[in-house]
Amino acid sequence: MQNHPYGIEKKIAGFAFILSGLGLFWELLAYFSQTPFPNIIYWLAFFLRPIGLFLWDSDLLTYFNRDSYATFNFWNVFFCITGLSAAWLYVRSKYRETRLLQFIFSVIVLSQALSAFLYLTAILMLLFGAGKSEPFWIYLGVAVELAIGWLAFRCLTALGRNKVLETALRPRIAREPETIFVDASKTQRLANHLIDIVFCLLILSPLLFFFREFWKKILELTGSERFSFFIVFFIFRLIYYTFFESIFGATPGKYLTGTRVIGETSGRRPEVGTVVGRTLARYIPFEVFSFLAGGNWHDAASGTRVVREVRTGVKGRYYLFVPLTYIVLSGGIIAGIRSYEGYRTWREEKKEFLRETQAMKTELERWSDDVLITMDESGYTPNSGDLYLKVEADRDTCVETALIWVEKYTQPSPYEVEKIYEREKDRLVRKTFRKDMLLKAVPDKYGAQTEASVKLLGNDRRFVVKSVDRLFVPSIKTNGSGRVGGGDLSLHVYNAGNPCTIVAINNLEGDIQWENGLPLYFSPTPTISYNLHHINLQGAGLDRNKPYKCEIVTTDSLDRKFIFLLEGIGLKARITRVD
Repeated sequence: MQNHPYGIEKKIAGFAFILSGLGLFWELLAYFSQTPFPNIIYWLAFFLRPIGLFLWDSDLLTYFNRDSYATFNFWNVFFCITGLSAAWLYVRSKYRETRLLQFIFSVIVLSQALSAFLYLTAILMLLFGAGKSEPFWIYLGVAVELAIGWLAFRCLTALGRNKVLETALRPRIAREPETIFVDASKTQRLANHLIDIVFCLLILSPLLFFFREFWKKILELTGSERFSFFIVFFIFRLIYYTFFESIFGATPGKYLTGTRVIGETSGRRPEVGTVVGRTLARYIPFEVFSFLAGGNWHDAASGTRVVREVRTGVKGRYYLFVPLTYIVLSGGIIAGIRSYEGYRTWREEKKEFLRETQAMKTELERWSDDVLITMDESGYTPNSGDLYLKVEADRDTCVETALIWVEKYTQPSPYEVEKIYEREKDRLVRKTFRKDMLLKAVPDKYGAQTEASVKLLGNDRRFVVKSVDRLFVPSIKTNGSGRVGGGDLSLHVYNAGNPCTIVAINNLEGDIQWENGLPLYFSPTPTISYNLHHINLQGAGLDRNKPYKCEIVTTDSLDRKFIFLLEGIGLKARITRVD
């Protein structure tokens, strides 16, 4: 590629470095951030990403950061690293090696055009449907996407301006040799096919989410997931090949292998109708194997050829290192991130474990007759159940308890255990335990809970304290589930104790406007595992970067008052009783 008098090569390389670097920065920021983004920053990061690659399974090679509420996309990370590599190779080869850079820009062009189209369609549907308008930065973001797509298009056309097709001389009897274009090899055609299948799905998968009701109708009409996928893939390929081959004469796969599609007689880029016919011809039965017989039926049917470009950069075999690099890089990155995520989870779970352990010890030391101790057996025995100790009397160094056995793994709430106790207390077995033994059974070493196990029943069965609750009172809890967005908070909370009524929610920190109508009756949940009968604490004015704290004031049927402290950031919240 010859130098342009205005230094266009340096501008192209700089644009590729900046775009890929920004994309990589935002992806890594989404992963490592431990605080939620303000909405405008979230949208800015989203729109400044050069690409949005994912398959219809959104969990495949993606990670949701529960701290920042942002998605870390492995596909985008690999693509941005490839973009940085392509820009470096372009500069290193003195602007001669363009194939990898053309591949990068071609994917960006379609991805940004598709994203802008979907957002503009959504905005128009909202305007004409609900009469509402999106915030200003949404329009600004669409403009940014269009600008990025347009600049990538200009770079792509500039890179292809000096590309020429490879030719050869074909001898003719009694005539001058004929100059002909050199056809792409079978290896190049196979590489084109495989690369384009992958990126056709990666780029166009957002259509499945945006038009999901339409795809559901197709599935209902066909009654076959396989046939529905065939229809989806057919539409995707028609869009993909028509877009690339009619505008550029090459797909991302062809850019990467240095090949181009031309008309058989014209020698130029095919027209839209020709590309459509060429794409439809790919569905002739067994057409995919036609190259083994020395030809390609979709070429013959549409009057087109795939030919080589004159290679100006590195040898093609060096591109074999691209997939190998992807495999090694992806394995290393995923393994590293999973290890780091495992460490973060371990650290948070340990912190929460120590907090709960201290709370259990504090609750145990009360030794009042409303204490319920849940014991967890160390080791599985087929006939065992879950053991609950209901404290009935305090005797200096000992406590008298009633033993309540419940079918294993049912996880009843303290309220349900209280009902079992009231119903069967005359038939329950009583046993006296030393206080120091029960305190010793509270695990205080994370990851080694069994070390705290004690023999309660005079045999080899060992138990540890799993939880300590109070009976005959409300017990409001949360498992941190719910929804946040747009400054709104919806936090799932449940009542593991007696029925109560929430009479007040008083802010101690933060300015959340709680929207639940009070007084609010709160029925108990029958099991801890499913948290049935939960309610949503609804609030507005949430700042996801700042902590909040409030008092939840409740009364029971005896008009006794109980106060619970709710504190957290976003959905990371805990509730403790403070009365």
